[in-house]
Amino acid sequence: ASTHDGDSLIMFHPNNDRTRPTVYASIQYIYRLPGRSWQFAVKRQLAGSSVQQPDPYSEWPDFPARTYSARLSTNLETVEIDWVAGHYASWEISQEEAVVVALYKVTFRAS
Repeated sequence: ASTHDGDSLIMFHPNNDRTRPTVYASIQYIYRLPGRSWQFAVKRQLAGSSVQQPDPYSEWPDFPARTYSARLSTNLETVEIDWVAGHYASWEISQEEAVVVALYKVTFRAS
């Protein structure tokens, strides 16, 4: 996030539980402990009480945008690389609200 906020935005499955929805977060630090794989310290994108209900973007299921708070949590959380589902884009539409759009990770195989 300190280099470029937009490049730090990820969606992940907490504890790699893929039965639950992904969570939006911003990478604050990247680190590696001895004998472990690389990990991220992230702050989650907050839902916030000011977010409109129902979400105006839920009307278009093929467009994966959602309204969230423009703020991030103050708590740091550890995320392992394998938990990451992809990136997301965020656009602040006011000081209180942001629109987030999922940018899913796609893998191509050479034929």
